[in-house]
Amino acid sequence: MSIGRPSKYTDQLATEILERIAAGESVTRICRDEHMPDRATVFRWADPSYPAEEVPASFCDAYKRARRVQAHGWLDESIDIVDDSRNDWVEKETRTGGSYIAFDHEHVQRSKLRIEHRKYLVERCLGQQPEVTISHHVKFVDAPPEETREQWEARRLKELQEQGS
Repeated sequence: MSIGRPSKYTDQLATEILERIAAGESVTRICRDEHMPDRATVFRWADPSYPAEEVPASFCDAYKRARRVQAHGWLDESIDIVDDSRNDWVEKETRTGGSYIAFDHEHVQRSKLRIEHRKYLVERCLGQQPEVTISHHVKFVDAPPEETREQWEARRLKELQEQGS
């Protein structure tokens, strides 16, 4: 009876690992499952210098293909992050108890970091600079602190109606 994580290569295990990588999961996350080998084992299997009698040479190529598919998924995620502006604005309170809408610099910086990290990973996985450039331009239309949320919404609605006329 074997105790601990599996370290013996099987086609079934390899297929599951490769499918999950291609679907966007990290090797670290995959290897947290009890039926999976340790991540160092998976990385050894993906190493072309690993003994071929233990792991088929085709695993290394399949691993590289799965990583390329994963990298393209990261590019798609980057587009989603760029397009998602839901949390770019937050409601804040004034000292007098009113409220106003303010630009959330912290959220935008976090989104920028997420995009930059994915861009770095894509460059590493694809072995090239992606043909994607991400620029970050913000137009501040922040309400001044003395303007309440209701006043800002009314003003903004009026501006949009005037633009539509």
